[in-house]
Amino acid sequence: MTATRRSSSVRTVLDVSLVAGGIRWLVVIAAIGVALEVHRRIPWIPPAYLSTLIVLPVAAWSIWRGRRLARRWRWSGTLLTVVGFVALCPVPWMKLQTDDPPGTAWQLDGRLAIDGRSVDPPGTWYWLTVGRPPLVAELAWSLFGDGSGVLDLRDGPAAQRPSVVEPAAAAVGLRLAGRPLPSAATADAKIGGPFVATLPVSWFRNLALGRSHGLMVALVSYVHESGDDLARGRSIAATGAITSDGTVRPIGGLTSKAMAAKRVGADVLLFPAIQVTELANFDYGTMRLLPVNTISEAVAALAAPTPQPDPSG
Repeated sequence: MTATRRSSSVRTVLDVSLVAGGIRWLVVIAAIGVALEVHRRIPWIPPAYLSTLIVLPVAAWSIWRGRRLARRWRWSGTLLTVVGFVALCPVPWMKLQTDDPPGTAWQLDGRLAIDGRSVDPPGTWYWLTVGRPPLVAELAWSLFGDGSGVLDLRDGPAAQRPSVVEPAAAAVGLRLAGRPLPSAATADAKIGGPFVATLPVSWFRNLALGRSHGLMVALVSYVHESGDDLARGRSIAATGAITSDGTVRPIGGLTSKAMAAKRVGADVLLFPAIQVTELANFDYGTMRLLPVNTISEAVAALAAPTPQPDPSG
């Protein structure tokens, strides 16, 4: 009876070990899959980094649960793994100041909410960002220097917060489409996808800083309100700040943003005309560059017939 009970206990332990081992391998495989998908959407983030960030907590748990290890090795191994995980975590409310910051294209259609409802006009519309959050390790290292390599977005001006920029930019587009809004009025508009109204998403979004997506927010708002199909099956990318009278103002990191637009396969890139010289040597491939001074020019440029390539040339 005792032998039977002992044998059953051994089988139970083996079964639990096998299940735990299987779960660990499933987590590793899932981590690689998630890493590849995120890398596809944000190419400047290495898949190895993403995989490591997901696998390290699993490794810490495995070391802590490793009964065959001496207690001191379990403690030290778990501590080192946790420290490594924390060091690799990004700090989302900080921005790393580098000479060649990475650019990223984000799909706006379906992620902009106007009057509480998601806006999804025909075509594909990209807004562009530049820079990335530093890792905890980079942030800690910068404390030994003068701190000039890291920008704290929480200290930025309120006028550049999404909660200010997006309603003002949407009002410009809605007004151009015919909605009766006073020149100083704003609209109920914000970016954040289906969870835009939740506290975590709104809090996280408002940690961002910048006005360069104003032109795209205004354009998508115009297309939504007017019903005009300006995309005509194309992928449109745009960057530029916008004022209440529809003037497109210059932005930073234009070359990096243009590279991001090209990377996602955008057919058209609208940008501030005052910065046209910055893209003089840019290899845009088949992407059309449309410098504009106002949102009205942007609408007219998108509505105009697409030039056909010269067969003789």
